[in-house]
Amino acid sequence: MEETEYKEVENVQSEEISPQKSGQPAQEEQKPPQKRGWNLSLMLTASFINAAFYAFSLLSIFLFINDFKAQSYVLPDDLAFLQDSVDMLLSLDRTLFLFWGLLYVLSFSGAALMWKMKKIGFHLYTCAQLGILAFGFIFIGRNSIALGDIMLTALFIVYYAMHLKRFN
Repeated sequence: MEETEYKEVENVQSEEISPQKSGQPAQEEQKPPQKRGWNLSLMLTASFINAAFYAFSLLSIFLFINDFKAQSYVLPDDLAFLQDSVDMLLSLDRTLFLFWGLLYVLSFSGAALMWKMKKIGFHLYTCAQLGILAFGFIFIGRNSIALGDIMLTALFIVYYAMHLKRFN
């Protein structure tokens, strides 16, 4: 008698218990990651380059702005039209460059997550890019943002949004 009970218990333990048999709701199956096309890879690469360049530049300015201010910058005659912009940038508080640079780091992180086909990357990237546009407008003035910057940012965000359904 004991031997038959042991075999019954062994059979019950070896059976797979499905969620429907156990009374638990079935878990949603995660969709398999989709391949990233060459066009999405190209756009993400452009986003990487842009974010890395600006993050490096702005964080470098944050670190070395006092050295820049100590030297008197007089641009050559062929670049004299930029003198007002250089003077304006050097007059800004250095912490603004830190926050601006960190927004580009966030943008880079969002692009990296989108490279891995993660939806959260799109949201990080979009928030960072909109923050970058707003940051310049709020702290530098409306002349700091060109229409081309707004259009290019919108183009990239819309393009990534079109691919959002492929992300996990």
